Amino acid sequence: MSKYTQDDEPLAIETPLGKDALLLESFKGQETLSGLFHFELTCLSVEDQIDDTKIVGKKVSFRVDKGSGNPRWFTGYVKQFSWAGRNEKLTMWNLVVVPSLWFTSLTSDCKIFQEKSTPDILSAVLGDCSELTVSKKLSESYSPWEYCVQYQETDLAFVSRLMEFAGMTYFFEHAKNSLSMVIADSNSAFTDCDDGQVDAIQGFSSPDEPGQLITWKHDHSFRSGKFVQTDYNFEDPSTDLLVTSKGKSPYPSASNAELFDYPGDYIKKSDGESLGKYRIEAAELLSDVASGKSSCRSFSPGYTFKIGDHPNSSEKGKKYLLIKVSHQGSNKGVYGTASESEVAFSYENTFECVPSETVARVPQSTPWPSGTVQTALVVGPSGEEIYTDEYGRIKVQFYWDRYGEKNEQSSCWIRVSQSLAGPQFGSQFLPRVGMEVVVSHLDNNPNRPLVTGAVYNGTNKPPFTLPDSAAQSGIQTRSTKDGQEDQANQLIFDDTKDSEMVTFHAQKDFTRVVENDDSVEVGFDTKDKGDRSVKVYNNLTEEIGSDGCDDGTRSMTVYKDNQTTVSTGDETYTVKQGDATYEVTKGKQAITVGKGQVIEVGDGHSLTVKSGDHTLSVNSGSGSMKATSWTIEGTQSITLKVGSNSIEIGPSGINIKGTTVSVKGNTSASIEGLTTSIKGTTALTQSGAIIKIG
Repeated sequence: MSKYTQDDEPLAIETPLGKDALLLESFKGQETLSGLFHFELTCLSVEDQIDDTKIVGKKVSFRVDKGSGNPRWFTGYVKQFSWAGRNEKLTMWNLVVVPSLWFTSLTSDCKIFQEKSTPDILSAVLGDCSELTVSKKLSESYSPWEYCVQYQETDLAFVSRLMEFAGMTYFFEHAKNSLSMVIADSNSAFTDCDDGQVDAIQGFSSPDEPGQLITWKHDHSFRSGKFVQTDYNFEDPSTDLLVTSKGKSPYPSASNAELFDYPGDYIKKSDGESLGKYRIEAAELLSDVASGKSSCRSFSPGYTFKIGDHPNSSEKGKKYLLIKVSHQGSNKGVYGTASESEVAFSYENTFECVPSETVARVPQSTPWPSGTVQTALVVGPSGEEIYTDEYGRIKVQFYWDRYGEKNEQSSCWIRVSQSLAGPQFGSQFLPRVGMEVVVSHLDNNPNRPLVTGAVYNGTNKPPFTLPDSAAQSGIQTRSTKDGQEDQANQLIFDDTKDSEMVTFHAQKDFTRVVENDDSVEVGFDTKDKGDRSVKVYNNLTEEIGSDGCDDGTRSMTVYKDNQTTVSTGDETYTVKQGDATYEVTKGKQAITVGKGQVIEVGDGHSLTVKSGDHTLSVNSGSGSMKATSWTIEGTQSITLKVGSNSIEIGPSGINIKGTTVSVKGNTSASIEGLTTSIKGTTALTQSGAIIKIG
């Protein structure tokens, strides 16, 4: 047990080591609005050895007496503990004390927050620090972030930049054995310190008088008086998001000093106006700032005080908000480390403050992480192969994401860069679930991802075997859902010298629409063998022209042979309106019909043989020709012949020859001529009911 006590001393410290195990000899440190305080303490102990595990990382409280037994307490955590020397009685130790928020500077992460407001994100991140107590005094409303990323940064850096962006400040409320972090977004969160009214008497006071101003300086600075920013909302691209925020500078020309920023990280103009207001208020924070030295032991950032007496009458009655305080206190010699003449207690601080009506916004000083080019896995709901929205956006899970579950919740909707994108025209290739895509970030902002490509990996190999098919380029898709490797549409360009080829494969149907002309030439450029082969497994239908078409003509020129083979089934050739002409200019025509042939002519039928013979043969069966009337004309002769029987018609007459010739008229028969001869070589028989001669 220590033989020394701090009970009646102006400086004292309480630690987990026990009462008076450490004796506070001196301290110095700084507190800042929206910053971590940092105190360096010099302590003494009777013990020459102290177990550092019992003090490092532990909470301690130390005080400085403000007079009349009313102490000012500081509470924090020991960041560093050092042995600093020993005399014949006491050992000297140096301690560094920081706030509980400091622990968040030791943890870093990559994490995604979706549809959460800044206060919600702060609660989630700071809530993971068990040593930290947080009190929010917020009066503004905050739109949720669609997508907010903590990327390769400490928790402290992440929450600091979020608060700076949202116009929030923070400070600490100290009490014995307790410390609270207060997050505020308006001056209503700031209260008076215990030294609520302080005086600066003529000539100012001496340092040993508590609660007085020792020095005072008031600076008025020219600062930018206007802040302009804009952004872009792709879902409403025509909306102008430009906003202008003017400051409160008393100098008219300050508005000419304009700050401009892009992007402002907002998609609604109202949010841009709020953010612009925060930016100009932060820019003007130090345009009117007072600084000085005091013995006011309760001074602390986030608290206000009022000027009482002051040599400058314009300062009297004004109220100020403290934004920075540096403390220094000493009680050297009280524990026998100096002669009695050297024993003395001292305390003073330096400070910076702004008029209490100045809105306390701190500038954006915490760097934002840079969104690099990286790859990610395309994800979606279970069972989906393609997951997209009306803009062709997709969702991904980054490979650094430890918390995502590789589903539709892993990211926000992310736009996909296409080779062309216009109003209802352009290209469309959507990355599918399971693909690895390349993700860039607009303006290097991790909150603004953009898919710019896709890459192959050990699971997703190229469609053409490499390196053997290195000369091939092209596109191969995959049938969905549940398509196999050989179920795909395909367009391949093979650039192998002397074997160049373009291959197109449609897994099912192929529809081609040509609004005007369609020309296909095969082999003409090389004047080499150039064949075209069309093979249709089922049916082929061709339609040329349509109703209302001015023309619907088909013309085909074949320089050599033309062959059409119908293996089974019928062939039908129909001309619904107009004529059909078939002409063989040189050579012959042969038509062979295996069974019957029927030719039906609706009007007239004409067959002309210009030269040569015309033969019509029926090898077996009968021949029949029927008409209302027939005219058969031969310029030399017409012969009808069956075996040895014949009828021959010539220019000189008609000659009928037959084994038997019978002329019979059911009603009458008449044979008449200028000269008529009836002769029977063997016999002539005439018979009749009545025979008339002459």
